[in-house]
Amino acid sequence: MEIEIDEQALQFAKDIVERGIQREQNGGKKLPKYIRKPKNDEEIQEKKDAQKLSGWKQALKNIGNSKCSDEVKKYLDENLPGFL
Repeated sequence: MEIEIDEQALQFAKDIVERGIQREQNGGKKLPKYIRKPKNDEEIQEKKDAQKLSGWKQALKNIGNSKCSDEVKKYLDENLPGFL
């Protein structure tokens, strides 16, 4: 069960990085930002990505209920500069 959750989290991280690359190619920033009132599907997804990253950041600081595996942290460190 734990392995499946870690694999799923790593896939979420890969998806977040991929969307970040797309945003960057469209003139935006690679790191997602929290959008208070999203106006379209892309902004809704960016908000969700920002929330997921925020949860992982808190987990790495031992705050909150989220967990962040070493694999996810390593992947984000390598592929999403500025994550921490």
